[in-house]
Amino acid sequence: MRTSGLFKIGEMSKIFHISVSSLRHYEKLGLLAPEYTDEQTGYRYYSTRQFETLDTIRYLRKLGLPLSEISSFVNNRSLADIKRLLELQLTQVRRQLSELGAVEKQIENRLSQIDRGRSQSLGAVTEQTLPARRLAVLSRRLEPADDTALQLAIRELAGEDNRALVFLGKIGVGLSADSLRRRTARPCDFIFVVLEENEEHSGTVLELPETWGASLRFAGGHDQAAANYKRLFDYLDRTARTPDGPALEITMIDQGFTSDTSEFLTEIQVPLKPY
Repeated sequence: MRTSGLFKIGEMSKIFHISVSSLRHYEKLGLLAPEYTDEQTGYRYYSTRQFETLDTIRYLRKLGLPLSEISSFVNNRSLADIKRLLELQLTQVRRQLSELGAVEKQIENRLSQIDRGRSQSLGAVTEQTLPARRLAVLSRRLEPADDTALQLAIRELAGEDNRALVFLGKIGVGLSADSLRRRTARPCDFIFVVLEENEEHSGTVLELPETWGASLRFAGGHDQAAANYKRLFDYLDRTARTPDGPALEITMIDQGFTSDTSEFLTEIQVPLKPY
């Protein structure tokens, strides 16, 4: 066969900026057979008829379609098939965009949390609006300073299907309303993970509405909480304020963010009944 007007595999590689190994892989999958293969030399030759096919393959690959789907289409092209492929891929892209948007929101939340933690004063009780939140909750009386017990409880809360819930700056422990009434800071009554907007949890979920409350932010972790609860309890007694729900002891910055323990931050939040 005359090979004038045909292109060797190396030439195709240069024209399309694609590796020779990829072209051979496409041939193996039945995606792009050479126009002619010299039986004596084994040289592969391609014609301009393969140009459009290769363009289609590369276009569909850029859209993220798997080679198996592309192969099925290339070997049996029709408007109905390409429409079906593109619609399926559009659905997948939209799902990926939604997932990326959720990740973007999580990153923004963590950055905001770091900025807020470093900008606000420490050790003073302030009253402010507490945001609405959804918490994955595990009832467990434990001493948060016992890191082994705390970490095992967190893994139990996360569960086999919810590992992604355990994310920096989302974990905390809490006191029940009864513990607050008794002014008992330890042991804690439950642990929790703050759920992001798009996250679900198969266990107990506590829905907290936006409300007015008292907040105290302090340097350190759960092992420094007792003295700060005393400061908070003194404030409640002095101002005759009454808790209106559980207290949340939120880890804002810990070893997950920094190895410098002087940068650790924790915040205690207590919802308050109106005057």
